[in-house]
Amino acid sequence: MPNRFEEKTMRCLAISASSSQRQLLSSVLKELGFSNVVVVSDIKTCLEMMEAEEVGWIIGPLQDANDCSILQLLDVINQQPVLRHVKVSILRDEDQELLPKAFAMGALSCHKFSMTREACHPELKKLLERLISYEYDFIKVAASYLQEYLQEVREFGDLRTLFSGLLQLYPGNLDYMLSLAHALLSMGEMDSGRVVLHQVKVTGTDRLQRVQELTQEFFGSTDLPDEPEVILAEHFGFRTCLVVDPTPESLELMKNTLESLGFAEVVCHRDPLNALKWLRQNKKVDLIVCEWKLPNLPGPVFLYKLRNRLGLNIPLLVISESIEQREVPFLSELGASRLLQKPIDSRKLNEGIIWTLQQHTNPTDPFVIKQKLTIASKRHDVAETKKLRQLYFDLPTLLEADKQLMEAQLAFDAGCFLHAKKHALDALRLGASSKESMEVLGKSLMKLREFEAAERCLANVAFISPLNVSHLCNLAECHLEQGNEEAFDQMMNKAQSIDDEAAQVLETAAKGAIKRGHTETAKKLMSRLKSFKEVLAFMNNRAVSLIRVGNFQEGVDLYKRTLESLPDNQQEMRALIHYNLGLGLARSNRLEDALQALAEAERSQNRQRMIKAKSLKTRIVAAVNSGEEIALKSDPPISEKAEKEKMEQMKQMEASLAAAEKISRTDYCLINIFRTVLGENRANDSLGKKLTFAPRGKLVKDYHRGLVLEDPSKEAG
Repeated sequence: MPNRFEEKTMRCLAISASSSQRQLLSSVLKELGFSNVVVVSDIKTCLEMMEAEEVGWIIGPLQDANDCSILQLLDVINQQPVLRHVKVSILRDEDQELLPKAFAMGALSCHKFSMTREACHPELKKLLERLISYEYDFIKVAASYLQEYLQEVREFGDLRTLFSGLLQLYPGNLDYMLSLAHALLSMGEMDSGRVVLHQVKVTGTDRLQRVQELTQEFFGSTDLPDEPEVILAEHFGFRTCLVVDPTPESLELMKNTLESLGFAEVVCHRDPLNALKWLRQNKKVDLIVCEWKLPNLPGPVFLYKLRNRLGLNIPLLVISESIEQREVPFLSELGASRLLQKPIDSRKLNEGIIWTLQQHTNPTDPFVIKQKLTIASKRHDVAETKKLRQLYFDLPTLLEADKQLMEAQLAFDAGCFLHAKKHALDALRLGASSKESMEVLGKSLMKLREFEAAERCLANVAFISPLNVSHLCNLAECHLEQGNEEAFDQMMNKAQSIDDEAAQVLETAAKGAIKRGHTETAKKLMSRLKSFKEVLAFMNNRAVSLIRVGNFQEGVDLYKRTLESLPDNQQEMRALIHYNLGLGLARSNRLEDALQALAEAERSQNRQRMIKAKSLKTRIVAAVNSGEEIALKSDPPISEKAEKEKMEQMKQMEASLAAAEKISRTDYCLINIFRTVLGENRANDSLGKKLTFAPRGKLVKDYHRGLVLEDPSKEAG
């Protein structure tokens, strides 16, 4: 249930042991526009009312007259999906030890309570004004109240924790960066504080006065000490930037800005075709800045060409006056770090470039972390994948759907295609990005050789992103496997018209040529490739499948055509294919032919491959001498039970999503953003005394429906 602070229509519960305080709170809340106000004497009575009626806002003390803590109430709220929307404001008294812990558990605000209307009314009115100021972002509102308290008690360590967490959620927020710098400097961490002040200084000219104030306070001068001549580019390891924009004025502005940030080489092109020519000779680029609308070649097509050659690891800034709604998915797929709207000035450009450099080196933005994790996983970089996976899954904004989608991608990259399929289906059911989920699902189905289902998934993906040659090639391969050569040619024509030099386009064209027996064409295509891994994997998987279902000769012929298609001087690849050919011939009981193929495989310089070839050859010789058939192990058949269950889940997805209430990350306030050890022993004692919650009436249905939904607050951190 969405919160209704703005409309003031929700039920408010005020808790106080004093009847005069209850009367005052009720009167003030009604004066502020809240008509549905109920007052109770203690926290347990409050909870009893919540069991039967919807409540939106609770105002009460840290500890009631019966020694029941507001932490116990927050614990119940956090444990029950039906109560996720409830906000809690705390009335401060002399005993404030548990206040930081209350914010860590999701409290919205805290207020110094006075028995007079003149004091109480402005205090609660200030909360409503703050909600409007922060556009009902409950995280920022809660952070503002907690900041005031921690500054009051001079708990700078907790302030550092608070603003470090907030900057993960709001990267580049200058006010939070200044607050973090103040906390660091107050703790004596001068170097760390100085670095943050430098970052603020170069990104926010409107905060220079505050930077100077902090510099004067902690360094005794308005000039930051040890300010480097080149602030960022060299520090982050950036040297070369490629800029493509048809407007001379924009090019000049970007060139000057980039050089002022320390880029040693700024390469500018007005024509994307000239930029591609330059790129063929100079492939070392650290940053790309590109206008979305270009002459001679559409901006998205140009950027897809760049990504096909350079990969996604190079940060990209896109600049444009406007981007059509249908083009928005392209930005995510292209890995655009940031979009800057024209007209741009030097300040906006400066901020955008600096933010991009910072995120590339030390990512905190969810999209950047996700992109880097995906790249590391595809590279099979185990250490980097482990580090980034932990960072990604600790994000406060991460929902269960995001988690399942990433699990699907990681499983796919690890070769666990059944797991990838399962997680992709779960991601779809939970409402993750349909394009990304269908892409992983489609590719997993391809690996599982379920090409008809894969084709349906990938057709949807290609419709959403028609300029991505990877989607077109995957779809073409599905058609190829199903024998639909006309559809294969149509998809390949589309892909080649976009980028006929992309590696996957060449690979897929080579696969089609080999399957059709056009070995000379395949040989020419493969000679343009740096790696034959994908082509050979495709041919081997297809040949194995043919042999497994009894089409022995067709499988063997496919291996032979692949050998004929290999470019010269590829002895290791020939040895690998000969080994697989020998294995296929042995399975078809053509043992003499198998021995000839394995003799070629023994020429391998790969010791493990050579040992495998000799071992199989020895077994075949023994079978020939004994006159018995050779028994070779086969891969176990893939179980369909789990897949059928998951397909049924997909049918139920719409109903599940329709039942789910949309609770945003901001509804959780500072949960998993702020953590504290202040008052930990007392808090643990209080939380050890659990309060019961048994919903009645209308809430029973909502409660049981909520039990099946995942709680993003428990997944974060």
